Amino acid sequence: MSEQSSASVLKISDAKTMQLIDLYSNEDCLFNTKSEDYKNREKRTIAAEKIATILDLPNFTAKHVLMKFKNLRNSYSQELKKINNSIKDGATGEDIYAPRVFWYSKMDAFIKPHLQGKGAKDEALRKRLIAKKSKVEVTEQKSVFQSLKDIESHLHVLVSHNDDYHDTFGKYVASLLRSLPPQTALSLQPKIVSLITSSGIDCEGPAVADQSSYIEEMIIKIDRDDSD
Repeated sequence: MSEQSSASVLKISDAKTMQLIDLYSNEDCLFNTKSEDYKNREKRTIAAEKIATILDLPNFTAKHVLMKFKNLRNSYSQELKKINNSIKDGATGEDIYAPRVFWYSKMDAFIKPHLQGKGAKDEALRKRLIAKKSKVEVTEQKSVFQSLKDIESHLHVLVSHNDDYHDTFGKYVASLLRSLPPQTALSLQPKIVSLITSSGIDCEGPAVADQSSYIEEMIIKIDRDDSD
């Protein structure tokens, strides 16, 4: 049978559609996922053949019973979704979407709990994923905030530290020592300390305005002592 002719076979009267739904609701193995027989292909086939025989429609076999009900179930799910969406949008009372298909109430009477079970599981899974994502985002935000606080503290230390001329002189001497061979630099360090210590006993040190002269004098003394 071609696809087109199969589609035409599925076009049955309203009365036969209602009868099919009635017969289908009596066969638990065809729609109840919790039934032990739901996965029993043989029992499902027998049930579908039984319905096809009772309907007694031309060329309407067990296969068409299953196909027709699948189409009805999909349409029912769409109608149910429209109802839920209208409620979410704030509709109340008579403003809530009302299904227009004639068979909706009969289908709703037995199939709804089985579809809602799946929907509830999907909704629970969705909520768990959202909660997990939110937890990760909060953790990441805390980590970023802590990093920013650390950077802020570090910058505060750097900004609050005011170098005076002694710091400048120390950095200058350090740069000179780095330019010398390691052994020479090591031998100069005690002499630098000795000069500073002996000078500090007799005076408080040069003024900021005499910084350049002081540095030059120190270098000359270091060079002279090193040559001796």
